[in-house]
Amino acid sequence: MNAEYITSRKNPLMTQIRRLTASRSHRREQGLFLGDGVKLLEEALKWHAPLTTVVVSEGVELPNLPPEVRAVQVPRDVMETISPMKTPQG
Repeated sequence: MNAEYITSRKNPLMTQIRRLTASRSHRREQGLFLGDGVKLLEEALKWHAPLTTVVVSEGVELPNLPPEVRAVQVPRDVMETISPMKTPQG
């Protein structure tokens, strides 16, 4: 699967993810939620959760995603700005 490659922290998707990370009310308002980590992604895929976008760090292998899921790869420094975790898993 080919992923988009985004390098800018100011990209609209990265900005949206940061807003979702920072605000519970924004997540509820948008009807969007975040999961961070390989284990959560594996579970979401296993249970056919309605995924819209998967973002991974450079060098991290993307799993097989449904065709409607947007796949995005970012440099580690960009991942650090969007992840709610202090040490993102990728």
